[in-house]
Amino acid sequence: MKTIRLLLTMIILLAGFTGCVKDRGDYDYTDIPVFSTDDWQVKVNDKVAELRADNKIVLKTGDRLCIAANGGFTGNARPEYHWKVLTKDQPDNPEHIFESPREVAVTKDFDQAFEEGPGSYILSFEAINRNNNTIFGAQFIVEVLSIKGMLVYYADADGKGDYSAFATAEILPGVDEDYLGRNDHIYSTVNGGAKIEKPTQIWVREAMKRQPADRRILLASENTVTVVNYETHEKESDIYSSLFFIPPAKEARPEGFMAGFQSEYLVQHGDLYKIDYTQAEKIIYGVHCGQYGCEYSPYMMSVPMDMETMTGGWNIVYNKTLRCFELDNWGTMVGLMSGGGKVDVGNTGMDLLYADKGPEYSIHAVMRDDAGKVHYVCFTYPDPVMDPFTVVCAADHDLSARSEVTEHSLWAVGARGNISFFSSGNEVYLLNQQTGSIVSADLDLPEDAEIAALQVLKDIDNTIYDNALLFVGYNLNGQGCVRQYRFNPLSGQINKDSKREFGEYGRILGIALKK
Repeated sequence: MKTIRLLLTMIILLAGFTGCVKDRGDYDYTDIPVFSTDDWQVKVNDKVAELRADNKIVLKTGDRLCIAANGGFTGNARPEYHWKVLTKDQPDNPEHIFESPREVAVTKDFDQAFEEGPGSYILSFEAINRNNNTIFGAQFIVEVLSIKGMLVYYADADGKGDYSAFATAEILPGVDEDYLGRNDHIYSTVNGGAKIEKPTQIWVREAMKRQPADRRILLASENTVTVVNYETHEKESDIYSSLFFIPPAKEARPEGFMAGFQSEYLVQHGDLYKIDYTQAEKIIYGVHCGQYGCEYSPYMMSVPMDMETMTGGWNIVYNKTLRCFELDNWGTMVGLMSGGGKVDVGNTGMDLLYADKGPEYSIHAVMRDDAGKVHYVCFTYPDPVMDPFTVVCAADHDLSARSEVTEHSLWAVGARGNISFFSSGNEVYLLNQQTGSIVSADLDLPEDAEIAALQVLKDIDNTIYDNALLFVGYNLNGQGCVRQYRFNPLSGQINKDSKREFGEYGRILGIALKK
């Protein structure tokens, strides 16, 4: 019995030993490397950003995007990474040709400027272990918004031009909060570091609501105009002659611009050129449309015929040679006729320093007479619809006794109340258009500040703050700063508690609203 038990035990042990040897030869228990992450950390311009539902990220043009996984490969892996971008909603076309994904990074983290223009994109991530070709994938929806707000055109320390932007809830009421804040160095960022040589002024071409695709940003310099895409901020052209049907014989010197009712105007070296939107909408100016041999002011304006709808209207320019205001009468510049008052609108006898549209059907002009005295002159239309050629001088305020007013003062005319702002040194003043009285706006600007831009927001689409926001741009020690103030549009009273300040720009040259 003992022998039998011993034999059974030996058989069992041998069977177990044999089994162990076979298993050790068939299996190698080694952990398979996998890519794992608990979540993703997203930063936009080095600030933590929200990863929305469906992995959606919202950017503005030129933003730097960082997407980092809180994790990675486990075990012994030979990793390879791919980031690819694809337009999310591709339009169908007869050829049925669709965009292929484009590789934009080969690093574990995506950390670079997102260089796609405004639109919606799929940004895909692949982590591959080349030891066994296992793949981990993730997708993100990236929504790129076109930058809106107040564009600040400035010159850097080398005198080269660039622009930044800031947006507040007052400038863009009711828009997504992702639009608010500031975006710096937009032009140079989007255009590979390029800047504008000898910059002077910035203009925004957006009056053509029938054709939004023809909107543009125009960066003027001493000898050309750089045309910039409205949505992407990419340079389209800086060849000045290409802006004209017949290139001007005079050297390039862009001075003034206006997108008015049905027409657009450019003052080049004192000559007036026009684009008629009913005939052409591309940036091609026709032959000189003003009085031949006459020089025109860069200050132009449009006076609407219907103040409620702001539809229709008259485009008005100033002939510096004949010293008169002229109206564009279907392609022909016609001098306005005086309806009475101290100053004849058709023969002012003065040089124009500044002009803009005021309240209702009015023209407001800062002028200098032959004695060197500065005047604030108000003209108004008795009947702009039936008689657009007759204008009355409603007020002529001789400001020569006021030391605050100089030929170099910058002006901003309000259009809801009878108020205008002007600069003198480091001060901003408020002028009553009816009485000519002047009071300090008391903005407490730095003592050595040089005011470089003064602008009242004029945006009829902004029903809350149209003609109720004042922007003051000043330079101090070669650096620029812009302040925004709310004010009472009827009295001009500044709400000092509403001050918003955006600084650390280069030397400010001008500001312009992009909606």
